[in-house]
Amino acid sequence: IELGLQTSNDKTADLINRCYRTDEYVNIMNKLKSIKAHIITHIIIGLPGETVEDNINTLNLAIDSGTDGVKFTVLYVLKNTRLEKMWEQDEFETLEMEEYFDIVETLMKLLPENVVVHRLTGDGPKNLLLAPMWTANKRNVVNYINRRFSNG
Repeated sequence: IELGLQTSNDKTADLINRCYRTDEYVNIMNKLKSIKAHIITHIIIGLPGETVEDNINTLNLAIDSGTDGVKFTVLYVLKNTRLEKMWEQDEFETLEMEEYFDIVETLMKLLPENVVVHRLTGDGPKNLLLAPMWTANKRNVVNYINRRFSNG
């Protein structure tokens, strides 16, 4: 089962219109773990106003709640969304690729061995994508991941 936590910061969750409080995530995690469900938690990095500390708090909440896996993604801005208006008014900036993967690397070091990383980033539909444009070049992103995280 995949759950879209995105952030443990309820102020940010309201801003992105997540439509539920963080305690609801914790409650459903408890119910799902009681039936031994395998759960993957989605986390967005680069949300407006969030810091690395917020990302760490989100990851720790997911781990403490018993998530079996995580899917990380960078925040991307799509046309015709509330985030588009905020981005156009310079209310926040999107992350550069290296900056994003610096945060991902920090988070990965905090993961217990039993928590699986199912995704390192995502990409929005190219016809709607406004930022960050580096996400549109999937081959470049995959090559960067391979170079950065290779063991040799």
